[in-house]
Amino acid sequence: RLSRDEKLLIQVSRCDSKPELIGTTVLCAMIDVSINGVKLRTKQAILEGIELDLWVNVDSCGDRFFLSGSVQWCLPEAGEYLSGIELRDLDNTDIRSWRDVFI
Repeated sequence: RLSRDEKLLIQVSRCDSKPELIGTTVLCAMIDVSINGVKLRTKQAILEGIELDLWVNVDSCGDRFFLSGSVQWCLPEAGEYLSGIELRDLDNTDIRSWRDVFI
């Protein structure tokens, strides 16, 4: 895992338990990354199991990535929430380029 401090947008693409959340977009902070996941800081909790689309700008390398993932866990911390997102290997995303940058 690599520490990061990047802003990104996430959008709920699937939520079986609360379908009304689909399409909800949230600005959040990415605080660490790996080739298969990211840890996010948000102002509100994100339900485990939700599937997300992520638009990530990585300032240090000037790249932008469109990724897809699912929330594995969410924990409160200092008035905010930390969430672990497992990235999914989908053809219509930038996951391969992401892995080239963070390998």
